[in-house]
Amino acid sequence: MFSKVAALIAKKKKLTFAVIGILVLGVLVSFMLLSGFSKPPATTKPPVVGLNTFRVVSAQPIGTVASLNTLLPISVKFSDALGTNVSGMRITISPSIPFETYVLTTQPEVLWVVPAPSSTGQEYGWIDGVEYTVVIAKGSQNSSGALLDEEYTFSFTNATENITMYAQ
Repeated sequence: MFSKVAALIAKKKKLTFAVIGILVLGVLVSFMLLSGFSKPPATTKPPVVGLNTFRVVSAQPIGTVASLNTLLPISVKFSDALGTNVSGMRITISPSIPFETYVLTTQPEVLWVVPAPSSTGQEYGWIDGVEYTVVIAKGSQNSSGALLDEEYTFSFTNATENITMYAQ
């Protein structure tokens, strides 16, 4: 009798282990299907990290300028087109004067800076004998979102001497 009881317990153990094994296998398969295990691994390319090429290429005028027209714009040429919205450009001029900026469609990489009338109605423009320093701040951006990664500074002086040209 003892052997019959032992055989019955052994059958139940095997059955119990079989049921537990099937349940565990079902849980594992479900988890693998939900987690995307059955799909081939996605091929991802590493991110392309490019160098920021947005920079100032040149600026005009630089140095001493003989009798710069008081309303003549200065120009700052960038490596990339600026777009029509130049509100992201952070520019300061010292000594401070009111100014406006614009971009021509024929030269989309050139920012033009021109003296603007002051709100007080005083005379305006580049004053003779004054050295002006123009700073384009780090972080200025074009309309595509490219950022200037370093500050750019240039200076010019509007000389007081007048140059007169004579016809020969």
